[in-house]
Amino acid sequence: MNMMKKQSLHSHHVVIIGAGYAGVMTANRLASSQDAPHRYPRLTITLVSTRSNFVERIRLHEYAAGSRESVTIPFGKLLNPAVRIVQGTAEMIHVTEGRENTVSLNSGLTLPFDSLIYAVGSETVDPTPDQQSTANYESASSIRSLAPNLPAGTRVLVAGGGLTGIETAAELAESHPRLRVILHSTGALAPGVSPRARARIRYGLRKLRVEIHENTMIVPEAEHHVRCVGFTYPKLAATSGLPIDSQNRLVVDHTLRVREHPQIFGIGDAAVIHTENYRHLRPGCATAMPLGSHAAENILASLQGAPLTAHTHGYVFQCISLGRRDAVIQFVRGDDTPRKAFLSGRLAAVFKEQICRYTIRELRIEGKRFRSYSWPRGKSHSNGTQTRIDSLAAQES
Repeated sequence: MNMMKKQSLHSHHVVIIGAGYAGVMTANRLASSQDAPHRYPRLTITLVSTRSNFVERIRLHEYAAGSRESVTIPFGKLLNPAVRIVQGTAEMIHVTEGRENTVSLNSGLTLPFDSLIYAVGSETVDPTPDQQSTANYESASSIRSLAPNLPAGTRVLVAGGGLTGIETAAELAESHPRLRVILHSTGALAPGVSPRARARIRYGLRKLRVEIHENTMIVPEAEHHVRCVGFTYPKLAATSGLPIDSQNRLVVDHTLRVREHPQIFGIGDAAVIHTENYRHLRPGCATAMPLGSHAAENILASLQGAPLTAHTHGYVFQCISLGRRDAVIQFVRGDDTPRKAFLSGRLAAVFKEQICRYTIRELRIEGKRFRSYSWPRGKSHSNGTQTRIDSLAAQES
């Protein structure tokens, strides 16, 4: 009771590092709680972003190919007005028992926090000067500028047989038919879909004249390379002395909390729930937004003295676009393993486009109406899922 009285006299400061799908969803759910009928603790919410606008990362392949004019949204059109935006890059998280916890930015600014959300995202593995990718806005912009000026017949190699590689190759081939687009994968294309859906993806790519080289270590020759293979994660958690796994991802428990530092929560691509029941979680907005929502709920619960709850998450489908007029929608079980059913063709392309629009719409609405966003709940999954997820992670971007 004394603790709740004390908290009511001042704002609890939440700092969110990272303004992608996970970070924005967390910020909006926390901010909209302040206008909810139920009385929640007072919050001050600061969102740290490396950019001045939100980037629709799931559309970067469209932007790179020139089939979409813009993938940025001003934060003012996406966030609850109560969220304070600070532009910069977090360089160190300082957690000291008995003293003020802070985040240091590259600008020299220091942000104190009572609770911290770690949502720093991911990038493509090992980028090199002679390779581009569709993992970030700058590289996608470079491809967008370069592709229209390449001579006819120029070979463009897209490396990676995961969903990002497939979508990038298809988009480039459709938007620039004079180019020779080559898709290379060391394993099978789209390892997370059924054999029939995979055959349909190959058919869609070949209709766009994409040359497919899969299940081979031999890399075809090409004048330009677009890398869509694997993930790398910022070293912020490691340099800050926080618990990490072998890939530099922040380790959290089933409540999304860092066990050693209960004031810190980890969500999105750069965090990993280190228990067997969560091995099915894949990178992407379909995972990030539920994680952000749940982290916000557990922060509110902790401030009310209520027990924190375990995150549960299931999936319904995977969406793979094949240009603007074709796609494959693979229906999946809650643990992301494929069902027999899938949708393809123009109707699937419309479905995929609606999912992309839905994502932004739900972020906006959550900033206006508390708990408007919901997601499919999952169940426990066996260790056998790990092999398939490792295969996905090795190829997906």
